[in-house]
Amino acid sequence: MAPKKSITEQDIILTAFHMIRTMGTRSVTARKIALEIGCSTMPLYSTVGSMQDLNIRVMEIGYILLEQLRQRIHSGCPLLDLQLAMYQLAEHEPHLWRLMFLNSLETAREPQFSEWRRLVQDIEESLPGAGSLADPTRIQQLQDVSYALIGVCASINLGTFFYLQERPQDQASYITQVFSRLNTGLIPWYTPPAAKPAGLDQALQSALDTTIELCSTPTTPEAPDTAHAVS
Repeated sequence: MAPKKSITEQDIILTAFHMIRTMGTRSVTARKIALEIGCSTMPLYSTVGSMQDLNIRVMEIGYILLEQLRQRIHSGCPLLDLQLAMYQLAEHEPHLWRLMFLNSLETAREPQFSEWRRLVQDIEESLPGAGSLADPTRIQQLQDVSYALIGVCASINLGTFFYLQERPQDQASYITQVFSRLNTGLIPWYTPPAAKPAGLDQALQSALDTTIELCSTPTTPEAPDTAHAVS
């Protein structure tokens, strides 16, 4: 009799991540994940809890990907780097982006946006006048930019950002201009970058490869905790 296959938390989370990327959360069930892995649903529930818990773990990988992508975009402004990373996810990873920013029913919003706030605070510390996190006006300006950014990316994600249809040949450059105008209008201390970043699609693929590698290594600090296995 063949030995039972050992199923790790890592197996479950990465399988769910890949399935959600291609199918979306509404099409991914515990039974489908178990079928893909080759086990029953029991190890899934005993290891990661509910599907909502699993979605949150997938979101954690999504934020690692977002940060990896931000680090590969060099526009000259960290805030714009984050915005362009958001645009790339919204455009090219639509299901993952919706899980991270639009799906309020399937996921817990507090873990979702606490991670987003952490990223924005990291950006804040790298901008002119750093150290003013306690300034309510400055914080409100960054919040206004965040709300507007998520709105624009949602429109891109859902295919309703009709301006892109008028400029398909230079979409990344146009989006860069849109975000720069948005920043200039909402935050007076924003300085538009002199150069436009290139190779965004290549940056996304590189960030995705790095993220999967990180999350496939249990000893990596950035990866989810996958120390134990079940049969």
